[in-house]
Amino acid sequence: MGAHSELLAYLVRRLLENGANSSFVHQIVNKTIEAEDIVHDPFESVLTQGPAANPAIPPSGEHFWSRTPQLQGFDLTDPITLARIDAERKPFAAPHLWNAGPIVRCQLP
Repeated sequence: MGAHSELLAYLVRRLLENGANSSFVHQIVNKTIEAEDIVHDPFESVLTQGPAANPAIPPSGEHFWSRTPQLQGFDLTDPITLARIDAERKPFAAPHLWNAGPIVRCQLP
């Protein structure tokens, strides 16, 4: 985060550090590559090629979060889900005085 002038300098530095021949910075000065090829939509490429194009990318539904239900979050548009959340929060609605302290007593010599 910072002022516009700092962010612009950071962006330019990062672009110059990207030495890959496939980076758009290198492609934009290459006269043999059409501008339309440089600015194409990467999502469109993935969708048209299908899952077989890159076996390292798992098909939809086989990502990490699909194997760990606790990471999927809550559907906050579902009234049943909202009712369950409210029921779980109800015991904490009243003011409560919390006590904090050490879990283990340490005795100094």
